[in-house]
Amino acid sequence: MRWSSALKISLVATGLIGLAGCADFESIRLQLDDLKSQVAKLQNETTRVTTAANAASAYATSAAARAQKAVSQVQSETRANATAIAALNDKIDRMFKRPLSKSSSSGQAANSEPMAAPLRDERTTN
Repeated sequence: MRWSSALKISLVATGLIGLAGCADFESIRLQLDDLKSQVAKLQNETTRVTTAANAASAYATSAAARAQKAVSQVQSETRANATAIAALNDKIDRMFKRPLSKSSSSGQAANSEPMAAPLRDERTTN
């Protein structure tokens, strides 16, 4: 009898430990479910942030390409303007280097107005 009551007590103790263990498994399972949902939320957030970063990168690349195109266009227009200015300056220089006509070099101009003094070239005079 003694063995049977000792056996009964050990079986009851084992059952209680088993039930206590099941309760621990339930809390662990709940924690695992919570962690799974957090991981899913983080994966969604990571996907959203990655998509936004890729879109921002594409926009920045496009803006940089547009800026480079604008710079190239401005440089081209600057070269064209510089060429036009140089041609205009050459034309002005040639105008002032022309010899005076014979009627004005004889001392009496066709009209009685005095001749204007020639303009100084500011580029060569420093």
